[in-house]
Amino acid sequence: MVKIKNRILSWPGTKFRQIDDILNIIKTDNYNTICEPYLGGAAFSLQQDSNKKFFWAEKNKDLYNWWRNLLYKTEDLIERMQYFKDLYKDASQDKEVFLQMREDYNFRKISNPQKTETSALLWVLIYQSTNNLARFNKKGGYNQTWGKGRKVPDISSYFNNEVIQYFKNISYNTCLYNKAEDVLNDVLKLDNKDVLVYLDPPYLLRTEVYDKTWNIDEEKKMFEYIDKLENQGIAWFMTNYLSIESKTGKKEHPFLDTIYKWSIFPLDRKKDARPTTSGNKANEFIIVGSHYAV
Repeated sequence: MVKIKNRILSWPGTKFRQIDDILNIIKTDNYNTICEPYLGGAAFSLQQDSNKKFFWAEKNKDLYNWWRNLLYKTEDLIERMQYFKDLYKDASQDKEVFLQMREDYNFRKISNPQKTETSALLWVLIYQSTNNLARFNKKGGYNQTWGKGRKVPDISSYFNNEVIQYFKNISYNTCLYNKAEDVLNDVLKLDNKDVLVYLDPPYLLRTEVYDKTWNIDEEKKMFEYIDKLENQGIAWFMTNYLSIESKTGKKEHPFLDTIYKWSIFPLDRKKDARPTTSGNKANEFIIVGSHYAV
């Protein structure tokens, strides 16, 4: 089995730093189908055997296109990533080069959003940005600031032959969707004993930080799908906040009473999604549905 040791993509909310803690609680040997409706960096799925089936959804179209190219044009994408790394090698120390790269990406995402070149440039751009994290404005333009001194990782070590083969293998048994509700509707039709659903949505209590498109209506919709998973006997688990301390006082999750019906485990969050800084401490939890069984 290949285990993806490096985070192959830096993205807000990724659970790569916490994946060992998650896997200490969530065992997957009895599940041959893994569903992630809020894919992000795919830290959980990428710890699974490549012969399993994967149902993924990612609403961010830039990220959706990147995953699609990685799955179905693996070597082409990696080759183009190396090309853009070399082309914009001075962006680490030269802000003007970074701004030129950012402008290049925004032009490409309008003219050819699904092209491997566009996805490859996004990967390089992220690693030259502040905190190595993507950020977009309301119109969809990439607007993260210059990360002075940030360096693009060695691509050959991130994507060695073993990793490349892993993605080629899973491309045959992975369904990629753009909407969480579409993938969940299809998963609800599957054998309930075979499926494990991992829900890692934008956290409602912190969406003002990184995802303003997620709101109480989206959270309510997700909990409606959780009810369907429960009724159909499908195993699921979720990572989320139960409460946070804010400037205006303590804020609690609006569905806290419902969450307390299930098993809850603390998830140590020593660092946030930023790869090199400690970030803010917060109480994160793993919430496990009624039908999960080791």
